[in-house]
Amino acid sequence: MIRENTARDSVQAVEALLEEVESRRSEDLPGALNRATEALRLAELAGDEALVDNVLGVRAQVYSMLKRGDEALADAERALAGHKRRGNQRGRASALNTLAIIKEHKGAYAESYLLQAECLEILRPLDLPHAVAQVASNLGLTCTYIGDWDQALVYYEESLAAWEDLPEQEGKGHLLVNLGFALQDTGDIAEAEERYREALAIYRRHSPERYRITPLCNLGSSALERGDTSAAEEIARELLPLSERQQDPARKAHALGFHGALLKAQGRTDEAREAHKRAARIYEEIGMQRGVATSLRHLALVESNNPSEARRLFHQALEVSVESGLKPLSVEILGDLYRLARQTNRWEDACRFLEEKLTVEKALVNERTSLKLKALHLESELQQSRRETELERNRAAELAGAMAKLKAQKHLAEEENRQKSEILNFAAHDLRNLVWGILGPAELLRQDRAACEGQPHSTELVDAVLQSAQVLDETLGQVLDAAAIESGSIRLKREPLPLMPLAETVHSLWQLRAEAKGQNIVLVPGVAGVAAKVDRQRILDCMGNLVSNAIKYSPADSVIRIGWEVIDGEAAFFVADEGPGLTEADKELMGRLFQRLSARPTGDEITVGVGLAVVKRIIALHDGRLEVKCPPQGGSVFRIIVPLRSPEGSNAPETAAELRPAQM
Repeated sequence: MIRENTARDSVQAVEALLEEVESRRSEDLPGALNRATEALRLAELAGDEALVDNVLGVRAQVYSMLKRGDEALADAERALAGHKRRGNQRGRASALNTLAIIKEHKGAYAESYLLQAECLEILRPLDLPHAVAQVASNLGLTCTYIGDWDQALVYYEESLAAWEDLPEQEGKGHLLVNLGFALQDTGDIAEAEERYREALAIYRRHSPERYRITPLCNLGSSALERGDTSAAEEIARELLPLSERQQDPARKAHALGFHGALLKAQGRTDEAREAHKRAARIYEEIGMQRGVATSLRHLALVESNNPSEARRLFHQALEVSVESGLKPLSVEILGDLYRLARQTNRWEDACRFLEEKLTVEKALVNERTSLKLKALHLESELQQSRRETELERNRAAELAGAMAKLKAQKHLAEEENRQKSEILNFAAHDLRNLVWGILGPAELLRQDRAACEGQPHSTELVDAVLQSAQVLDETLGQVLDAAAIESGSIRLKREPLPLMPLAETVHSLWQLRAEAKGQNIVLVPGVAGVAAKVDRQRILDCMGNLVSNAIKYSPADSVIRIGWEVIDGEAAFFVADEGPGLTEADKELMGRLFQRLSARPTGDEITVGVGLAVVKRIIALHDGRLEVKCPPQGGSVFRIIVPLRSPEGSNAPETAAELRPAQM
């Protein structure tokens, strides 16, 4: 009886110590560790193996928070073995989750994913919606770390469904922040902002104010992505004083990162640089390598006018991301290095960075595929063990679920061939239609040659053949140009050329086609003597493409104005039309290969979405850019902008008036 009472007292003492551990976690981690160690000693004295394993799991969490990864790993693995040996599924799930968090802190995202996937499979049939909600949310975040946005959204939706049946609490806020982050990276900014606002509302009602920092930062970053600096400034007015009051270093660094981005958008380069440096130092002190790499990358972007410093910072960020296993971030940084190398004409470096980027992207796809296969195998094993004790009627449903996931896995494995499929689809449909536009009329002419002689419709058929052949030739030329640019094999023959004669050439080449649609191309007089160093044929092709688009999308009896102007020390060829203009979504998509926009040609002309992509890339090779503006009164103004070269004795003005198509 005395021994029994002693054991009972030890258990009660352990439970009291664990309550102290929980209360000390947020402010006194060393004290929490001391209490956990004492609790473990008492549990071992009591001889209660289940209690020992529970305490080991708690102490592993504290070790992890103290960045003592090896000790955390040892406790978590010991707890997992004990729960598994006794068949304690809830304890096993808890230990798996703790072990996954420890692995993630060590940068082992693949191992963390598999552990969490096993944990979630154990929890689903145990009727523990709160645990399912938290683990599914964590799994979604791990998927974002390895760049698998589609799977992340699947887990987030599962977590959100579980939270719907639970009282509102800050855990749901954490999920909504993570879900918003995934939506933002997949391009659904409006939905992402809605999720951030929902999380912020929950934090205002249920949580300490420090939790508001992350959704505020993300809302501000989203506003900057949309170009809404005023909205970002309004968010900063609430965020910055809030972050200064907090003791949480990670959230301070997060706020500094957003502030740095805002300062850069405001043109306050020195202050932006200092903000990102402070963020990097904080992340370095607390061992958050993702934050270090991200801050270094933002620092490099701030140094855009100093290529050598930007290059150094990008390489430093890349080294940190590679060492930490952050492959998606490595892909972004390699893309930055590739663009910087191109801008500074370091073509060998550009090719090397592009090749490295593609290699990492391929490794990511292979890694995701391997992880999914392992997760499916693990799921199959767990389902098999449950099926042995479940009724026969549940087996078919479980098998159907496994098959659905296998189909999803097959879809993921085929992702590498997506771009090839798009090009093949383009060739099989668009180019095939053009070929039939030639073959069809030609066949009719051959079959009815005698009857067609001198007949009006024969001329129409010949015109149709000629038009299709011209479009096909133009399209194939653009596709070949696009391929050459993407492969880096295109070479420019740049020479100093006067610009107005180029506009005159384009005017004479396209005026007849415009007149055929009842349109008129007006050549606006420019400043004499203005020149630029360009590839004559390439720049003429780009100018002609913009004029061709204006003809395609403008109505009959409209005026298209073209010419060269000087804006802020740069030469700009403009094409101002009276067409429908571009939507905001069109502007985002403009310049992507094989991307058709929302407007439709007014004369049923064929368009395949290659021309603007080629123009954008060729002008980039000229160290220039393609811009478009759509005034409120209608129409659009496209500009090809290249560096200005003024011959001796010329007096080019510094600025030009803004074009307003509706007034021309």
